[in-house]
Amino acid sequence: AMASSSALRMPGYALLVFVAVLAQTEGFYLPGVAPRAFKDGEAVNMKVQTLVSTETPLQFDYYQLPFCEPGQIKDLPENLGEALAGEKAHTSAFDARMKVDEYCKTLCRKKYSPQQMEEFQ
Repeated sequence: AMASSSALRMPGYALLVFVAVLAQTEGFYLPGVAPRAFKDGEAVNMKVQTLVSTETPLQFDYYQLPFCEPGQIKDLPENLGEALAGEKAHTSAFDARMKVDEYCKTLCRKKYSPQQMEEFQ
């Protein structure tokens, strides 16, 4: 009878220890994923990443396809999740600012050949 009553109290004791340990922990952010506050009108850097498809398991670098490009494409530092997933991030030509409304802004104009249009499919 003694063993069964202590076995019944053990899950309650384990829960109490878990809650006590949890109360002692502090939160932290991984590098590159911490929240950031922006001021009104401040530029928000938009990045482009690896493209994936439901049609094929292959991944494509964003700029392998004929998308609009910035003046200079720079590789951006990856956070841990991006590195583990094999994603590459680059600068983009997009221009966005915090709390600045813009509608239908043209990024660039391009003419695509039939072969380039095939690449988008």
